[in-house]
Order: sequence, then structure tokens, then C-alpha cells
Amino acid sequence: MRLKHIGSTAINGIWTKNIIDILLEVRDEADMVFAATRLTDNGYIFMSKEAAGISFNKGYTEQGGAEKPFHIHPHLQDDNDKLFSATI
Repeated sequence: MRLKHIGSTAINGIWTKNIIDILLEVRDEADMVFAATRLTDNGYIFMSKEAAGISFNKGYTEQGGAEKPFHIHPHLQDDNDKLFSATI
């Protein structure tokens, strides 16, 4: 498994939301199930499922927002739909 910091907070010098987005690359479906189990065991809430991955979040309250929310996106490795590279 490999972690990558993604989203607006991963880009220096731009305005960002206070959400930390992490891409967790997994090798196969077995690793996906393992990651999902570990995340829910540690207080992360399942949010959505896509063709190549799932997403969880932590840090929100029953009223909605949070001071420091985290989104973790377990995805199959080599599925780069959440990554974008640009030269500025």
C-alpha cells in the first residue's frame, strides 16, 4: 500500500479548503477490504463507492463541518483518476 497527499492542500501557494485528502493505493480487492476494515475500526465513516475505490472521512460532527476533516480514498493502484499533474 502507498499513501499520497492529494487535493488542494497538496498544492503549495494556493487557497485551500481545510480538508486533508489522502489517496491510499492498494494492490487488490483483498487489500481494499483490509483498508476499509482498519479505517472503520479507527473511527472513519464510509462515504462512497466508485468503480476503482471507496472513500471515508473523519472529523465531522453531527452538525456538519469540522475544524480539521480528513478524507481517505482507498483506490486500486494505477487508478489515477484522483491525481492531476500540472506545471504552473
